[in-house]
Amino acid sequence: MDENSTQIIREMITLLGIVVTTVGGIVAASKSNLLKSRISVALITLAMLAMIIILGIITWRISRGVGVIPDLSKTPVVVTPSTQQPFQGIGQVRMVLASKPDGSDYYAIYLALINGTTIQQLQSLTHDLADNFDPSWSPNANSIVFLQEIDGYDQIYIMNADGRESRRITYYAGNDGTPAWSPDGKRIAFQRTVGHGLDIYIMNVDGTNMVNLTQSNLADNAPVLNQYPTWSPDGSQIAFQSNRDGQMAVFILDVSSKIVMKRLTDPALLDAAGPAWSPDGFTIAFTGMVGNQRDIFLVPSDGSSSAHPCVSTPQAEWSPNWSSDGRFLAVHVGEGKHQIAILDCEKRIVESLIINNADNLSPAWAPK
Repeated sequence: MDENSTQIIREMITLLGIVVTTVGGIVAASKSNLLKSRISVALITLAMLAMIIILGIITWRISRGVGVIPDLSKTPVVVTPSTQQPFQGIGQVRMVLASKPDGSDYYAIYLALINGTTIQQLQSLTHDLADNFDPSWSPNANSIVFLQEIDGYDQIYIMNADGRESRRITYYAGNDGTPAWSPDGKRIAFQRTVGHGLDIYIMNVDGTNMVNLTQSNLADNAPVLNQYPTWSPDGSQIAFQSNRDGQMAVFILDVSSKIVMKRLTDPALLDAAGPAWSPDGFTIAFTGMVGNQRDIFLVPSDGSSSAHPCVSTPQAEWSPNWSSDGRFLAVHVGEGKHQIAILDCEKRIVESLIINNADNLSPAWAPK
């Protein structure tokens, strides 16, 4: 339940206390037993009507998603790690994510303040009557780029890290998606619908100088889906997912030449998606499937060896995002209503972070 609704309930209890006290005083002062009975019935009826009105207000607020803040209560994610080492926590960090609380009509961008594995605060940064999702930090952690659905299309916006001064960057009669800030803070990579497919673009942070890097959908042929760009730490390359070989896989392209240099994932690994480049540049995390199980996998960025799993959980794992020190991955897990978990691939353990009454997507650590 949100804070405003909780406050209303407190006020309702206070009001009822006043009514009860007033009823008691009036009844005690009355000399006629019949008058006492009639006054009691009338005032109790008024109190019940007040309760119905206040509860109606709370129901209306929740149905509109106004002021809804996810419940921060936690339950553990069921895992089967290969070791039983205790999770040591992640220190004091910030994280943004897209979340749609129960009762809300829209996804909003939230800022989570984390100490160890405890959420100390969860604050909504967007308050629009529209879906906001896919947040990504600027390298200096002063700004956040994200998507907002407007006029039926997903467009790219930038706001300050505190949620202020939101401004629209793209104006396109189609969908843009998965924006990712370059390491030097000067450009943004993103996916864009072209024809019936998707291509990877880059642009300046003000929306100028757009360049189509993949150019897969300019000809009249079968649509190609190029998605989820992630920058190398030096900004010279971009990893992305694509079905250009007939199967969804992870590829790397050179930004300056626009040449797709290599495919990183094996055909045996199905539906490889959502790559994330590690801060040290040596590893790319992504989600993939072996059989019916979807897990997070790691592959060397130079393609020197095959991918291997990070840590497996019974739930499907999506959207890996590296902590700034490269020690942990934040992911959303599950199907339908997703929750946030932290993976330690070295120790092969997982810790639940946000388990609440919301659908939580696309966690992103703040740079330090």
